[in-house]
Amino acid sequence: MLRCLNCSTDKFRKKKLRRRMTRKSVHRIVFGGILMLLALQVVGQGRIRFEKSTHNLGTIKEEDGSAEVIFPFTNIGKSAFVIHRVQASCGCTTPAWSRDSVAPGSQGFIKVKYNPLNRPGTFKKKIVVASSASPAQYSLTIYGRVTPRPKGPHDFYPFSEGNLRFKTNHLTYGSIYKDEQKTERTVMYNQGDRPIRFNRSRSIVPEHLRPRMSRGVLVAGDTMHLTITYAAEAKADWGFAFDNIFLATDDPDHPMKRINISADLRERFPSGRSAQAGLARLQLDKASHNFGKIVAGEQVTTVFNLENTGKSPLVIHKVSAFCGCIILEVSADTIAPGQQAQLRLTFNSRGRIGQEDKEITLICNDPRLPQRILRIQAQVIRKED
Repeated sequence: MLRCLNCSTDKFRKKKLRRRMTRKSVHRIVFGGILMLLALQVVGQGRIRFEKSTHNLGTIKEEDGSAEVIFPFTNIGKSAFVIHRVQASCGCTTPAWSRDSVAPGSQGFIKVKYNPLNRPGTFKKKIVVASSASPAQYSLTIYGRVTPRPKGPHDFYPFSEGNLRFKTNHLTYGSIYKDEQKTERTVMYNQGDRPIRFNRSRSIVPEHLRPRMSRGVLVAGDTMHLTITYAAEAKADWGFAFDNIFLATDDPDHPMKRINISADLRERFPSGRSAQAGLARLQLDKASHNFGKIVAGEQVTTVFNLENTGKSPLVIHKVSAFCGCIILEVSADTIAPGQQAQLRLTFNSRGRIGQEDKEITLICNDPRLPQRILRIQAQVIRKED
């Protein structure tokens, strides 16, 4: 009886062992087949071989402009392949390449151009080549060193108005309170071969701007400071404001010199909760409106209700939009405590298709949030849609 039990156990073990060996054999066969298919695929496809994968561009003078190198390659495979794309690691590096299919035994190229402008010092850039060959991706590298060009007036005074150059021709004053004056300045350089004379009486200057120069003549090759004071109280505007000054000169090449001026005009409020408790409060019934789908050319209107929940008159300084497609009408510029006014907004969809998202800026004398952003949306569709 014991022998029979032992025989049964041995048979079970042998059967289990045979099953394991069978599974391993199947796995080996499948894995081997996959490897064989991959090998056949590699043998049957194109193979790319570069003569070199790195190139030293050496020392480049910035003033000499771009430097370039060509990386030749050969198809050493059994089938033709194409270059799908070539991508550089920096916008300063521009690649070009063979666009046609590369037959077995034929050659192609990857041309790489490096722009050293404003990039002094050493550099190392990577270029990735993607193709239908093996390997599917290949990396190329260029490196070198850029010596900076000598700096001149064009670098120190990059903005030109005829023969007069500026360190900057746009003075930004940032935030200015309406009871404040702020001064900014720039430097002018005469790049011509004759003096430039300024004519104050013919210059066009807004009343709230006060330009000053140390002298009325700027000789050739010399510099001079231009100082401009911004008197915010004299500017009839609120929020972001943009102006131009035109300086009249005897420069035959562009006699009127334009200076751009920008500022953010704000109201100064007393600090502290107790000091602000008796001031105006703006309450909006909504901060956005979605018109949904509208037909191109259609005009749609919505109304924003403005309520003064404060203890002093609410003054609407300015309501503006950066799109001519929006018309804004306020029923009252000043709203007494406890009273309401309406902001009527009309959107003209003429000439517009697709999703439209617009912002409206409202500036008031509510110290908690004097500048509010209102938003509208619309999906403009064609008539046939």
